[in-house]
Amino acid sequence: MKQIIFKDLELHETHAGFLTDERNVICGCCGGLFEAEEENESWKVVKIYNSWINLENEICGDDIDDIDDIEEEF
Repeated sequence: MKQIIFKDLELHETHAGFLTDERNVICGCCGGLFEAEEENESWKVVKIYNSWINLENEICGDDIDDIDDIEEEF
């Protein structure tokens, strides 16, 4: 399991969450499940953190200012 930033393509919102080994995403805001089969249709990974980080300090969810820059990095 990895911590990630992902984009909800239907709502055009960016959230923090957890990427499971099965490639499902658990939303850090609502606890909702984004299923692997829907990747790149209703959601997509923007950034994967390779080490465990403090969610409160590091993942900003909807407050990301430069989302286009981060997407290019990934």
